[in-house]
Amino acid sequence: GETKILADALYENAPGGFSDIPADILDKVRNGEPPFENISCLFFTHRHGDHFSKRLAGEYLERFPDCRIFLPGAGELPETLCDRTFRLSEGLTATALPTGHLDKEFENVEHLCYLFNYDGNRILITGDADYVSEDFGRLSGVRLKAVLLSPLFFAAIARGKYFRGSFDTERYIICHLPFEEDDTMHMAKALERNIGLYSGGAELTVFSRPMQRYELY
Repeated sequence: GETKILADALYENAPGGFSDIPADILDKVRNGEPPFENISCLFFTHRHGDHFSKRLAGEYLERFPDCRIFLPGAGELPETLCDRTFRLSEGLTATALPTGHLDKEFENVEHLCYLFNYDGNRILITGDADYVSEDFGRLSGVRLKAVLLSPLFFAAIARGKYFRGSFDTERYIICHLPFEEDDTMHMAKALERNIGLYSGGAELTVFSRPMQRYELY
């Protein structure tokens, strides 16, 4: 409908090998300029610097006080979010799904995936979910319109290693890919190889450019 949300879209301290939001786009987000006007909700999967900025989120909520925010707490995951479904607008809900964060170095980082449901069309945002220990069994039998996931998560699916679960989805949207000038880990080349190995039935879309757009409906 007319409801707009942002997910992991206000950050400023991406570590080496990843990309910050281009300054001109970040300014549009912060100022509520098209196409980022009238945002209803901010969603953050976790509090790492390539997903969330406390400063930017705070400034945004001061400027747009009617906007709602969903994010893990600074300590234990808040019971008000975990596995709860929230009505965002007519026909649109969001469910917060707690998972671990990938890599034992970050095992104590609070992390949430989000399942959005628009009149039966479901989109899952996985952030940096620990796909090694999480099989997403709670979504067994749930038909998904799209799953947004990182190149590492997609590699585990394409190669049949580490991820023990499966998704019943029409499409994988591979995101969290650095821009070419920041790609010191050669993630784009690895992703190209993994796309060649993929034999599943879902369609693939790769987000690799600023302001790239895909219409699911």
